[in-house]
Amino acid sequence: MSTLSIDLLEGRDLVAMDRNGLSDPYVVIDIGEHKKRSKIIYKTLDPVWNESFELALPCPPPPLVHFRLWDKDKVGKDDRMGIVRAH
Repeated sequence: MSTLSIDLLEGRDLVAMDRNGLSDPYVVIDIGEHKKRSKIIYKTLDPVWNESFELALPCPPPPLVHFRLWDKDKVGKDDRMGIVRAH
């Protein structure tokens, strides 16, 4: 097993997804079958998470880490805002 440490710091100039001109962003990090989810930062386009995650992974680890950005909705499904894939 190996450990992957990820520091999720902030987002800037995100797209407004809500009627109030803001978003309620959170990030889902997944690598292989392992997932972590950040806290939701309400009513902002410049969220600051300052969160750290550790994932225990098999050796060798899966080749890609996905960072999926979502907007939390009170009614209906959350809105997908974007994705970043890292090696």
